[in-house]
Amino acid sequence: MSARVHNDVEKNNSFTELKSILVKPDEKKNAHLVERVVRFGCFLFILIFVFPMIFCDYYFAMNNDKCVKQRVHVSLTMYDYLIVNAIFETVIIFGLLLLFMFCDADNVNNFKESCVFVILMHFARCFGISWVVVGAIMYWGEMDRSLCSQQTNDYLTVSLILRIIMTSFEVNQDYTKK
Repeated sequence: MSARVHNDVEKNNSFTELKSILVKPDEKKNAHLVERVVRFGCFLFILIFVFPMIFCDYYFAMNNDKCVKQRVHVSLTMYDYLIVNAIFETVIIFGLLLLFMFCDADNVNNFKESCVFVILMHFARCFGISWVVVGAIMYWGEMDRSLCSQQTNDYLTVSLILRIIMTSFEVNQDYTKK
């Protein structure tokens, strides 16, 4: 009896119906989806780490603390430093968002190799490094920190130390690549 059923199954080719149900998933689509999820996760990590600093830069710049408004020898105030820093970091975050979310791997690699991207990245790195140095010189060298409230003093100290550490890691990473 089982031989008869087996012969009937082979003659009717009912296995082709089963094969059409068990379609192999497209590996390229899955890899693309995984890549987008990983890029979004990286963006969220960056956003979670950097957003509080951006928010605090805006907050302490708008604070009515006397030390934020005092002019130093370079005709800048800590208000100028904090506002420019917050705007610069906001632009960088939105640029990363656009790059992570709206470009696939091939477009990102082509864009990263383009002359415009390389120039923008070098400009952003040079500006970021020099701006951290300017902020550190203003805060530790030129400002009268006794005019600052304890909160403002603590935030400026911690944020400048964190920015110096992040900048030194970035510079170290560039030198180890070469």
